Amino acid sequence: MYCPRCKTEYPEGREECQECGTLLELHPPREEELHEQNSNHRFVPLRQNLSPLYAEMLREALDNEGIPALVKTSGIGAAYFGFQYVTAPNPAAPVSVLVPEDRLGEAETVAEQIIPETELSGVEFPEGLE
Repeated sequence: MYCPRCKTEYPEGREECQECGTLLELHPPREEELHEQNSNHRFVPLRQNLSPLYAEMLREALDNEGIPALVKTSGIGAAYFGFQYVTAPNPAAPVSVLVPEDRLGEAETVAEQIIPETELSGVEFPEGLE
C-alpha cells in the first residue's frame, strides 16, 4: 500500500495514510508516470521568505485544492562539532513555496486566505525594535 501524497509505503491491510489521512493506493506510480505529471510544469515562487510552519500550512492548503506545490529551503546551516564542521539544512531558514506557472492564479487565491501578502503591514513595533 502506498500514499500518493506523502509517498510513504504501508503494509497490506491499511486503508489510509497515518500521516495525512489520504486513501492509500495499491502500488506507487511508475517512474514514467511521475515524470509525465511533473514535466510540463515550470514552477514559480508563490510566497517567499516564509517560516517553515507557514510554508507547510500553505503547501497543505494547496494540496487540498489539487494544486502541486514545492517547498524550497533557502539556507544551509553549519555547526562545529569538536574538530569537524557539519552542514545541513537550517530548520530556521526562510523557505519559499513554488507552484506550476499555469496554476499561479488559483494558488494566489488559496495563499491569500492562508498568508496574505500584507500580513505584517500595519504592525506597530515597540520603539527601538523596528
